[in-house]
Amino acid sequence: MVRLPEEIKEDVLENLEDYYDELLDLDKEITEQQLADNMPDSTSDTLHTAGITIQLKDGRNVYASINPELLNRVLQSISPDELNTIVHAITEAVENPDTRGLCQRQEV
Repeated sequence: MVRLPEEIKEDVLENLEDYYDELLDLDKEITEQQLADNMPDSTSDTLHTAGITIQLKDGRNVYASINPELLNRVLQSISPDELNTIVHAITEAVENPDTRGLCQRQEV
């Protein structure tokens, strides 16, 4: 996790965001290539696994195991940032339950 000061210059922030996007794209390419290189066949005993890192409110990072083929299909439809948004929303809902209906909440 990286924390930035509120008064950071706009050009510095844009450069950081661009670099972050490049790293996400590179990670996606590497993951897709590894999945393509390790596609199981009838003679392969290779272990295939994938996961998502989840940061808990106490600062710990945990991993949710996900079928690699499912994760690959998801990442073909949405960006890693969008997936992160979904995972974060689920984590928040689990760690800070809100039993009110969605229409009763101010922010979504």
